Amino acid sequence: MRSSLLSSLENLVILTLLGLSLAGCKSSSAPQVPNTSDDNKAKSVPPAPPPQTTQSAAPPPSRSQPTQDIKPALPTPKPASPRQPQVEHGPMNYDPPSTMTVGDTIVVDVAVRRPGNSSYDFLPNKDAAESEYGLRGAGPMQGVEVPVADYMQVNLTAGEYDAFDIVPLDQEVKSLEAGGHSEWHWKVTAKKAGTEELILHSQRIHYGANGQALPIDDGTRPATINVTIEPKKKIIQKGLMELIADNWKKVAVGIITATGTAIWAWWKKWWKKRNKNPGADGRHRK
Repeated sequence: MRSSLLSSLENLVILTLLGLSLAGCKSSSAPQVPNTSDDNKAKSVPPAPPPQTTQSAAPPPSRSQPTQDIKPALPTPKPASPRQPQVEHGPMNYDPPSTMTVGDTIVVDVAVRRPGNSSYDFLPNKDAAESEYGLRGAGPMQGVEVPVADYMQVNLTAGEYDAFDIVPLDQEVKSLEAGGHSEWHWKVTAKKAGTEELILHSQRIHYGANGQALPIDDGTRPATINVTIEPKKKIIQKGLMELIADNWKKVAVGIITATGTAIWAWWKKWWKKRNKNPGADGRHRK
């Protein structure tokens, strides 16, 4: 009886050990699932893609209307720029002297012509220059082609500011009609000895819609003048002549008065001398 009880216990222990061993093998072979939190699960899940806007498909063309080919829009043509008028040219003639002396005063003349399509003499003859174009200077006639317009401005300046004293004798901006001419004149006095320059400056003047002057510069033309100094004797003579010319009335009155006084004194002396000599009858002549 006791032996059977012991054998039963042994069998029970053996079965228990076998069961435990089998349970351990199953637990080691099964995969282990990690215990992640909700935050880790949210991070591991990729974000949903943004919703794509889908364009509704255009309805198919109706069978009752024929389909038309859509042509690309043509670029709008630019307005044509206004045609620039052709620039006219004409001769500019002037007559500055080649030599002057300090203190001399002369008049420099300039004439600009607008011949248009008609023929013209580039350098007019002396008679035409004086009578028609007002070119009366003593210097050699010179000429140059310049652009011309309805209004012209011509200036005369000194190459060095203290070389000449220049006084304009008329306005600097003048109208210039087709087939006509305009004149400019300056009174010029030489003040400095040496090789000096007078500079002509011409401009075309256009006027805007508001009346504002819009000058177009056409450049300068220099004229070289050799200015010398007169000897002292000539300077004195010239000063006396200028003094007489500026005060001729006073000089004339003085000359007449002095001459009359001298004649009266001579006549008075002669009369006294004549009355002192006795006549043939021994009496004084009365």
